[in-house]
Amino acid sequence: MIKQVRLSGGWMVGLALALVVFLGAPGLVPDVRAAEFNVLLQGPDMVLQNHNAELVVVVTDSQGRPANGVPVVFRVAPGWENEVTLSPQSIVTQNGRARIAFRPEMTGMLYLTAQVGDASATTRVTVSSPGSTIRGGGVITDDTPASR
Repeated sequence: MIKQVRLSGGWMVGLALALVVFLGAPGLVPDVRAAEFNVLLQGPDMVLQNHNAELVVVVTDSQGRPANGVPVVFRVAPGWENEVTLSPQSIVTQNGRARIAFRPEMTGMLYLTAQVGDASATTRVTVSSPGSTIRGGGVITDDTPASR
């Protein structure tokens, strides 16, 4: 005698959900690679026009560990695209850090952004004319007394 086993609809749905969780289905289970990143962008407060400077981005995972091999894309604020050279414009982190050089070709307030996945950080840099010098954390033009 052969006994036929009938599976109820609820049992089948439960099995299907268990398989989805166990095997992972795109869009239904969060992707581990989509983990949140913390991004810190470090750069100078002030630079001189037509002089090279450096930006450093520090990328950590959601638990504060350095995120290695993560692509970082740098960009400048609208209106500065043709006035700043970024070298390179994108880079991969090593030990949670990435460094690039930038060279502004006009004066003013420059905003630079580092983008890592959905996370980003922006820093503001004051760009002064070559006739200015940076002393004591402030910008003083050559014709301004240092005591001001």
